[in-house]
Amino acid sequence: MEPHSLRPAEDPHIGRSAVGKLDAITETVTTVLVAGCAGRGTHTRTRSDKHGFPRLHIPRQKQFFGYATGDLVRAVVPTGKKQGTHTGRVAVRATGSFNITTTHGTVQGIRHKHVRLLQRADGYAYTTQPERARTAAA
Repeated sequence: MEPHSLRPAEDPHIGRSAVGKLDAITETVTTVLVAGCAGRGTHTRTRSDKHGFPRLHIPRQKQFFGYATGDLVRAVVPTGKKQGTHTGRVAVRATGSFNITTTHGTVQGIRHKHVRLLQRADGYAYTTQPERARTAAA
Protein backbone atom coordinates (compact mmCIF):
# COMPACT_ATOMS: atom_id res chain seq x y z
CA MET A 1 0.00 0.00 0.00
CA GLU A 2 1.36 3.43 -0.94
CA PRO A 3 1.99 5.90 1.94
CA HIS A 4 -0.15 8.64 0.37
CA SER A 5 -3.19 6.35 0.25
CA LEU A 6 -3.19 5.66 4.02
CA ARG A 7 -6.05 7.25 5.96
CA PRO A 8 -5.12 9.06 9.21
CA ALA A 9 -6.01 7.27 12.42
CA GLU A 10 -9.03 8.28 14.48
CA ASP A 11 -6.81 9.51 17.30
CA PRO A 12 -4.45 12.29 16.17
CA HIS A 13 -1.57 11.08 18.40
CA ILE A 14 -1.81 7.51 17.11
CA GLY A 15 -1.71 8.84 13.55
CA ARG A 16 1.51 10.71 14.33
CA SER A 17 3.08 7.63 15.90
CA ALA A 18 2.70 5.52 12.73
CA VAL A 19 6.06 6.28 11.17
CA GLY A 20 7.61 3.29 9.49
CA LYS A 21 6.47 -0.28 10.05
CA LEU A 22 4.15 -0.65 13.06
CA ASP A 23 3.02 -4.06 14.33
CA ALA A 24 0.63 -3.03 17.12
CA ILE A 25 -0.31 -0.16 19.39
CA THR A 26 -0.32 -1.32 23.01
CA GLU A 27 -1.25 1.92 24.82
CA THR A 28 -3.42 4.92 24.06
CA VAL A 29 -3.22 8.42 25.47
CA THR A 30 -5.99 9.58 27.82
CA THR A 31 -4.49 12.85 29.12
CA VAL A 32 -2.35 15.39 27.27
CA LEU A 33 0.09 17.92 28.76
CA VAL A 34 -0.50 21.38 27.27
CA ALA A 35 2.23 24.03 27.54
CA GLY A 36 1.32 27.67 26.91
CA CYS A 37 3.54 30.75 26.90
CA ALA A 38 3.54 32.66 30.20
CA GLY A 39 6.68 34.79 29.80
CA ARG A 40 9.46 35.60 32.24
CA GLY A 41 8.43 39.06 33.37
CA THR A 42 9.42 42.52 32.22
CA HIS A 43 12.54 44.65 32.49
CA THR A 44 10.71 47.97 32.89
CA ARG A 45 10.76 49.61 36.33
CA THR A 46 7.55 51.69 36.08
CA ARG A 47 3.96 51.23 35.00
CA SER A 48 2.60 54.03 32.86
CA ASP A 49 -0.84 55.61 32.57
CA LYS A 50 -2.80 55.99 29.32
CA HIS A 51 -0.74 59.08 28.40
CA GLY A 52 2.61 57.34 28.93
CA PHE A 53 3.57 59.06 32.17
CA PRO A 54 5.01 56.91 35.01
CA ARG A 55 2.24 55.85 37.36
CA LEU A 56 3.88 53.53 39.87
CA HIS A 57 7.30 52.16 40.72
CA ILE A 58 8.13 48.47 40.26
CA PRO A 59 10.88 47.05 42.51
CA ARG A 60 14.18 45.91 41.00
CA GLN A 61 13.93 42.58 42.74
CA LYS A 62 12.11 39.75 40.92
CA GLN A 63 11.96 37.32 43.86
CA PHE A 64 10.42 37.86 47.28
CA PHE A 65 10.68 35.40 50.19
CA GLY A 66 12.19 32.83 47.80
CA TYR A 67 9.30 32.90 45.32
CA ALA A 68 8.98 34.53 41.88
CA THR A 69 5.87 35.37 39.89
CA GLY A 70 4.90 32.35 37.79
CA ASP A 71 6.06 29.67 40.24
CA LEU A 72 3.67 26.76 40.72
CA VAL A 73 2.84 26.61 44.43
CA ARG A 74 0.50 24.98 46.93
CA ALA A 75 -0.78 27.05 49.84
CA VAL A 76 -2.32 25.35 52.87
CA VAL A 77 -4.17 28.03 54.84
CA PRO A 78 -5.25 26.61 58.23
CA THR A 79 -7.69 29.31 59.38
CA GLY A 80 -9.53 32.39 58.24
CA LYS A 81 -11.61 33.50 55.29
CA LYS A 82 -9.26 31.87 52.74
CA GLN A 83 -8.97 28.58 54.64
CA GLY A 84 -8.15 25.50 52.57
CA THR A 85 -5.63 24.24 50.03
CA HIS A 86 -4.94 26.37 46.95
CA THR A 87 -2.70 25.11 44.11
CA GLY A 88 -1.73 27.32 41.18
CA ARG A 89 0.45 30.07 39.76
CA VAL A 90 1.69 32.69 42.23
CA ALA A 91 2.05 36.46 41.84
CA VAL A 92 4.49 37.77 44.43
CA ARG A 93 4.52 41.05 46.34
CA ALA A 94 7.22 42.69 48.44
CA THR A 95 4.87 42.65 51.46
CA GLY A 96 4.74 38.83 51.49
CA SER A 97 1.03 38.77 50.68
CA PHE A 98 0.76 36.70 47.47
CA ASN A 99 -1.98 36.09 44.90
CA ILE A 100 -2.54 32.53 43.73
CA THR A 101 -4.36 31.89 40.46
CA THR A 102 -6.04 28.47 40.51
CA THR A 103 -8.39 26.73 38.10
CA HIS A 104 -11.29 28.13 40.16
CA GLY A 105 -10.11 31.77 40.12
CA THR A 106 -7.65 34.03 41.94
CA VAL A 107 -7.18 33.94 45.71
CA GLN A 108 -5.67 37.20 46.95
CA GLY A 109 -3.68 37.93 50.07
CA ILE A 110 -2.14 34.54 50.92
CA ARG A 111 0.80 34.96 53.33
CA HIS A 112 4.17 33.60 52.17
CA LYS A 113 4.51 31.36 55.24
CA HIS A 114 1.58 29.19 54.02
CA VAL A 115 3.10 28.66 50.55
CA ARG A 116 5.21 25.68 49.38
CA LEU A 117 7.00 25.53 46.01
CA LEU A 118 6.01 22.79 43.56
CA GLN A 119 7.80 23.99 40.40
CA ARG A 120 9.91 27.03 39.50
CA ALA A 121 8.66 29.32 36.74
CA ASP A 122 10.30 28.54 33.40
CA GLY A 123 8.27 30.82 31.11
CA TYR A 124 5.51 28.30 30.35
CA ALA A 125 2.12 27.62 31.92
CA TYR A 126 1.38 23.88 32.12
CA THR A 127 -2.07 22.30 32.19
CA THR A 128 -3.48 18.87 31.46
CA GLN A 129 -6.59 18.09 29.51
CA PRO A 130 -8.32 14.87 28.47
CA GLU A 131 -7.57 13.59 24.98
CA ARG A 132 -10.51 14.12 22.66
CA ALA A 133 -11.16 11.70 19.83
CA ARG A 134 -11.20 13.14 16.33
CA THR A 135 -14.38 12.52 14.34
CA ALA A 136 -14.06 10.74 11.02
CA ALA A 137 -14.57 12.98 7.98
CA ALA A 138 -17.05 11.61 5.47
